[in-house]
Amino acid sequence: MSPSDSTELPLPRYLGVDAYRSRAWGDVKNVPLLYEEIFEFSDADLAQAEFSAAPNGRNYHLVDGYRAYSADIQGEINFSAVDYTVFCVSRRSLSSSESQCSGWGFRGRYGRYIVDLVLRESRYESVGSVTSFGRKMFFELVEAVDAKGAGVS
Repeated sequence: MSPSDSTELPLPRYLGVDAYRSRAWGDVKNVPLLYEEIFEFSDADLAQAEFSAAPNGRNYHLVDGYRAYSADIQGEINFSAVDYTVFCVSRRSLSSSESQCSGWGFRGRYGRYIVDLVLRESRYESVGSVTSFGRKMFFELVEAVDAKGAGVS
């Protein structure tokens, strides 16, 4: 499945970005949504300020009663990102040992760039159904994104 790219979206100027790109895959019946946003700032200090202001990003996951719970990734992923967060999104509390989530998120800062990656259930699923995504599967996606960001400054 090819992504739907969009560079024509209005720039989120309120964040102080110089360039913005978003891509999405999936989001059809029984297919999860994988959503990526890339924010480019004029310098690393502006990117750092945005990362500090919203370490879990500014996506869907904190609306409608969802909460982001930091994932313990110690020993599972070695990031090249300068700053990063990995989190599980849920309407309820999660134990630190839980391996499934209804949504996952990653935010990484690479110099003057910030990358947000979100994996969540399809909006076409019936109300009350929850698609769970394995921790390992999401971490593999994050590792691939992080590897691409390694050479960016």
